[in-house]
Amino acid sequence: TFSRGLVGEDNGFEIELENSGEKYTGEFSIGDTVEFTHDYSNGTTSQFKGEIEYIQKKGGFGFTLNIKGSHYTSKLLDKTVNKEYTNSLISDILKNLVDTYLTGFTYTNVLTTTTSASVKWVNKPLFDCVLDLMKLGDLDCYVDNDKDFHLFLKNSIVNQLDALVYTDAVDINDLGQDAVDVKNKIIVYGQAGDLPVLYTSQDIPSQTSFGVKEKIIEDNSLNSNAQAQNFGNSDLSQSKTPENKGNCHSYFISPHFNPGDLVYVAFSPQDITDTFR
Repeated sequence: TFSRGLVGEDNGFEIELENSGEKYTGEFSIGDTVEFTHDYSNGTTSQFKGEIEYIQKKGGFGFTLNIKGSHYTSKLLDKTVNKEYTNSLISDILKNLVDTYLTGFTYTNVLTTTTSASVKWVNKPLFDCVLDLMKLGDLDCYVDNDKDFHLFLKNSIVNQLDALVYTDAVDINDLGQDAVDVKNKIIVYGQAGDLPVLYTSQDIPSQTSFGVKEKIIEDNSLNSNAQAQNFGNSDLSQSKTPENKGNCHSYFISPHFNPGDLVYVAFSPQDITDTFR
């Protein structure tokens, strides 16, 4: 199994190899690169790249070699950030973080944003810093198999090459709106020296429709009311209304899907014809 998604989503792999004859014993090491390729011609299109983090023998009459690891995205968890930016474009902040903390990574597919932000991070994982930037700009971000960052406006890229249609889809489960994830009162706590920072962002129409649903954000790197307000308002805008969510299980039909794409789905048994992220 191979999973590749946006920053913040599942990005990893697991492989089981029948090894009763010990053909693969000693052939793999922690840190080795694993690549999965697939397409409909010569099979050389890279769909996933990552590094091995776990190797274990599973017993039985013979035994199975179990190998697990992560996509290159996991490297964002290995670095902690101590940086401050004032009224800087979100895209420029991301580029500077890559230059400072991620040797071998690039950002040729980072969209130049129009949104600026003021942030201060103290010993915060780079992974979480990228999530902050995504939230502040209503952006999507992922790392591709060449270690290149992609940053773009959420719901801005429509996949024009492929679609999920009834003849390809095995099933679609639980597709629809779910108010469980709605949050319409965001309470943000920060810290400015010895003084607390507090900001509350709320949406009255959402509270009228779905009831008051609170979310607490505690982050001591937020050291001003302006920063707390930005984080609260950004979180509120993305969580005040329910989104269409669900699962589609299909055959591997395309090498062209990328995280964050809007993909056309046509599934006649459930009268579904729409785009989904």
